[in-house]
Amino acid sequence: TKTYTIETEEGDVFVSDENEKMTWDYFGPEEQIYRIEVRAEAADVIVQDAAEAELPASVEDGTIPVGVWKSREDASSVESHVEDGVLYINCTAGDYYSGDDWGTEIRICLPEEGISQLSVSSDLGNVDLTDSLRIGTLEADLEAGNLDIGDQVFINESAAVSCGSGDIDVRDLTCLGDMQVSLDLGNAYLGFQDLGGSLDVTMGSGNGEIELPGDEADYNYDLSTGTGNIDFGDWGSDDDDWEHHTEFYPDGSENHVFQSGIGATMQLTNIPGGSTI
Repeated sequence: TKTYTIETEEGDVFVSDENEKMTWDYFGPEEQIYRIEVRAEAADVIVQDAAEAELPASVEDGTIPVGVWKSREDASSVESHVEDGVLYINCTAGDYYSGDDWGTEIRICLPEEGISQLSVSSDLGNVDLTDSLRIGTLEADLEAGNLDIGDQVFINESAAVSCGSGDIDVRDLTCLGDMQVSLDLGNAYLGFQDLGGSLDVTMGSGNGEIELPGDEADYNYDLSTGTGNIDFGDWGSDDDDWEHHTEFYPDGSENHVFQSGIGATMQLTNIPGGSTI
């Protein structure tokens, strides 16, 4: 026989058939939260639209529900509080579950109007920003884990994301300001519906793929790689010369540039003062 004691001051607590404890806390609109700061030693962090979340109870408009999933044996702790308009969420690792995931999962449900500032820092675990979120500024810093930003996420100002070891997957993002991406070990896919500022991507070891709205001529480029390939523009030929290959449109403009080897670079200014990659 095992006896479990659960102490909680407020919020909803549920225990599933899979021996998981689920806890919900609600931070109301009267607290005027403009920023969320998440610090996790070992946890998966999921940020989603409250309208799409399966909440245990209906909540007032503008409320930010925070749910925590973990096994009963998980000794990690999650503490949340609001101070001066900032919602702080801190996860301290314990003897967490050693199964297929990190054992602790934090779900943050944003109201329809979104949040002005979101900052997530994680030592071990994945961060998932699901579809249709509205965020003013985004900061994400992961040591080991993957960062996934879903479809139709809208960033009104700027974004700065980094991963020490893991992949970055961004799909159909709208970012009206600058975006900085840093990745030490892993692959990055960056897909944009709209990009209003500069894009700065720094990678240590891995592959980077970028898909942008509009045409190649809408942007300026300053690209370089220590060892690897730069593949730019549309593939318009079956030519297998992969050393230094350049094709041109009938009007003389470049159609596709491919460079490989050590120290490949490409600099191109189409619109002086315009957006630069």
